[in-house]
Amino acid sequence: MVSNVFHRLKKKIMVLAAIDALKKLGKSDEEIVVFIAENYQVTPDYVRDLMKVWPHPLLKGAKAPVPSVPAES
Repeated sequence: MVSNVFHRLKKKIMVLAAIDALKKLGKSDEEIVVFIAENYQVTPDYVRDLMKVWPHPLLKGAKAPVPSVPAES
């Protein structure tokens, strides 16, 4: 299960980096959606959802929240 979560997070970071690079090149939002959906095997809706929160904190050096683990009693 951890491996699955890791791979999903890795793909998300790769897609976010691609969005960032394409935005810096001046591509339109729809061009970005089409390019990433075709080249990263994700749905256009997935890309659009990631673009809703822009700039994304994962790319700006912000630390992702660390889930708390309850102490064993």
